[in-house]
Amino acid sequence: MAYYGNESQRPAFSNHSINVFFDGSGYVYPDVALEDMDFFEEKRPLLQAYYSEASRYNRVAEAYGLPPVEAVPDTDAIEALNSAVKHLWLEQVNAELAVHDRVVVLVHGYNNTYHELIGPYSLFQNRIDAITGTNNFYINVFWDGLTDNTAKDISKQESLFYGETGGLRAGINNLKIWRRAQHQALFAGMELRTLLRRLQTDSLTLVSHSLGARVVASTLFNIEPEDDWKKPSVAQARYLAAISADQHPAPQQHISVGMMAPAIGGKETFDDYFIRENAARSAADSSDFHFTIGFNTNDEVLRKFNLFGKKSANFLGDTSFGTLKNDVDSVHTLFRENGLEQRFDVVDFSKTFQGYPQNKHSMIFYLDNPNFDSFIKQVLED
Repeated sequence: MAYYGNESQRPAFSNHSINVFFDGSGYVYPDVALEDMDFFEEKRPLLQAYYSEASRYNRVAEAYGLPPVEAVPDTDAIEALNSAVKHLWLEQVNAELAVHDRVVVLVHGYNNTYHELIGPYSLFQNRIDAITGTNNFYINVFWDGLTDNTAKDISKQESLFYGETGGLRAGINNLKIWRRAQHQALFAGMELRTLLRRLQTDSLTLVSHSLGARVVASTLFNIEPEDDWKKPSVAQARYLAAISADQHPAPQQHISVGMMAPAIGGKETFDDYFIRENAARSAADSSDFHFTIGFNTNDEVLRKFNLFGKKSANFLGDTSFGTLKNDVDSVHTLFRENGLEQRFDVVDFSKTFQGYPQNKHSMIFYLDNPNFDSFIKQVLED
């Protein structure tokens, strides 16, 4: 897991950005120090497990002006605290929006720690500022995309789940976290939706890397789980309730989306594209979303997960949208058939400055690609 209990109190990377941290079930981390780390022993979602002890819950609740509880907090109490955390975060962001020209939301992929993202996120902001020359405000999203760091800096819970050695076990662990991370991307996206919808701005720019595309997709439209969730976990049940009961309508702003190396299935994901609320399908409702796809036929990670075609996609999760031309074309066709051809663009990241194949999947290599400027200009100029 990616634990943000300490990082959530760290300042943002610049005076024109703010962080938001989601746990594995989508709850937002409070801007309060979390104590008593024995809650890692719990099997439940991270913050739900933490709040299950009244004294821990009350410490955080007091900081957000909520009354204390005497017994184990129930689901309603935990949801109320999560809402209070989001409310204060929104107050801070909306105050900033009044003095900034543009809002840019950055979303990372799976298998990243907070410290691994400091450099790429900071560089991302600098590159965009240099291109636009405008007064941008950044929202840095941190979601629990899990991590395969098995040899160091791991909690007891992580060592129990991931093991403590590398080699074959590390490879197997990568597969374990990849499947789980796909679920947790949905949870984070649904919760991010509740925040973005309440931002006091007419337009938003969302830029993702890798599996962050699934977070963004879940933010914009309801995605039906591909897996069989007959016995859903607490987090899965929470997500299913949200998409079945119209709890969280999609954001209504004009939204431009850039997906670099999207580690998702294109047709598989965008089959649900017109579902804004439960079963509501309308091309007109989608006219304010524009997508620019950063495509790469040579990305070794995206190609690896699609090595054996549909069979590997079924087992490992589909990543074809970022690397297979026919999957990109199928989504382009979907947009065209619904009168939205002008809302979909593709930028090719397959070559480096020297003309060699770009094999690397890491965000930093995409930021250094010769076509990054074209990509981000397309996203920002929409």
